[in-house]
Amino acid sequence: ARAGSATTVSDTIAERYAAEFGFACGVVRNAAPYFELQAQPVGASIRIVHSGGAQQNRRIEVMMEAVARSTADATLDLYLTGAGSPYVRELEELAARLGDRVTVHPPVPHAELVPLLNSYDVGIHVLPRTNTNNALALPNKFFDYVQARIGIAIGPSEEMVRELRTHDLGVVAESFRPEDLGESLLPLDADRLNAFKRHAGDAARALSFEVQSAPVRERLRELLGA
Repeated sequence: ARAGSATTVSDTIAERYAAEFGFACGVVRNAAPYFELQAQPVGASIRIVHSGGAQQNRRIEVMMEAVARSTADATLDLYLTGAGSPYVRELEELAARLGDRVTVHPPVPHAELVPLLNSYDVGIHVLPRTNTNNALALPNKFFDYVQARIGIAIGPSEEMVRELRTHDLGVVAESFRPEDLGESLLPLDADRLNAFKRHAGDAARALSFEVQSAPVRERLRELLGA
């Protein structure tokens, strides 16, 4: 509370700091740097991707089961950190049981990640509310998907839903259950996917680190000048 400046990663968390602790926070979203990329055309099958850390409370198996069981013509590739951990081994074993629609890959360096994601159609992130951080999450992978110019599929996570609907970037499942997530993928035809990709391109500059970090850079200049 005595700091000259404080920031957090979403509007809801900033509102709770004000209500519960009585101090104001700026908001700097956990955005990726801007990438100059073009959306790729949608193919015959929907190519879905998820990238990020393999943590058990994220329940990555929900996304895997949803895609494997959905009647949508879709595949899922996962690029997960934590290779060799017990949880990643569990996910690799699950992918083998689910069949060839789901594949677990080693992670790639972040500098290479967004161009890799650009070859997909949809970035997926369904994060059950296992704790407060997960419930209010607005993670970096959401912004990676925007920079990659792909559509987004999420669960009903408050902050992600707000950003997704503001820019019309993709679809929201009714719940965090695999059945509802799979159902949300069914309307994703080529026209809708291409529209979501265009909207990601439209939003990419505004949702980039260069733009999102501008307020804190200005505040730092003020503090250093003083």
